[in-house]
Amino acid sequence: MASQRKLIRHAVVALLAGAGTAAGARVYASRIEPFKSIQLPAFAVYTLTDEVDEDAESGLVETRVIEMDVDGWVAHKDSAPADDAMDDLAEQAENAIIATISTGSMLGGLVTDIALVSTRMQLVAENGLSDPTCGQVTLKYAVTYLRDLTATADDLDDFRTVDAKYDLVGGVVDTAIPEDTFTVQEP
Repeated sequence: MASQRKLIRHAVVALLAGAGTAAGARVYASRIEPFKSIQLPAFAVYTLTDEVDEDAESGLVETRVIEMDVDGWVAHKDSAPADDAMDDLAEQAENAIIATISTGSMLGGLVTDIALVSTRMQLVAENGLSDPTCGQVTLKYAVTYLRDLTATADDLDDFRTVDAKYDLVGGVVDTAIPEDTFTVQEP
């Protein structure tokens, strides 16, 4: 089974790729930005941290908070300055993510909360990847999800049958030892 971080990243990629942003289908689940100015605008979606919320522990379910970045990349042009293009692209991403919150779908039920924490804008000039100058806007989100700590079918591959025998104290000498066999059904 894929990690929830991976599922969440790819859900955000699918959301942004289908949201009609200026980036179109150029949305990647990677922090490696292989973008050149001719391939812009584009988005890169990645996670940085995944912390357990100790205050929300319930024993069988962990509440976790991911720090997720959505990087928008734009080319600087005299007709469309990078700062304006970054603002436009950031607004498009924010609106797409707000829409998933307001409809209650929360990325198809993968998360319980998404909150924008900060927005950072910078210019990247002559770094070998961007030619000549690109703008990078980073939307930092706190994404909360629940992780079920109970066993899944994948965890039970080596544990499909249990043979339990009981030693009865005070029984008759020749009494057979009671025995139960439990078999886990395939999901």
